[in-house]
Amino acid sequence: MNVGRCWECEAEGMEINNHHPVPRSRGGKKTIPLCLDCHAKAHHRNKRMNSSTLTKEGLERAKKRGVKLGGPR
Repeated sequence: MNVGRCWECEAEGMEINNHHPVPRSRGGKKTIPLCLDCHAKAHHRNKRMNSSTLTKEGLERAKKRGVKLGGPR
């Protein structure tokens, strides 16, 4: 468990997650420390960056690169 200070609410001594403001699937490399509550808010605030949308975008980019997806038929 990572404990530290939240970048958003500045709460200290809480469990911290490293949040990618720019999702990794979109090339993001830098992270900011967020407490669990602020991390949840960050993901629910932007409907265009939910897990489903990001997964679909990542799969589409992989297909364009020629990556074979799925198991053998």
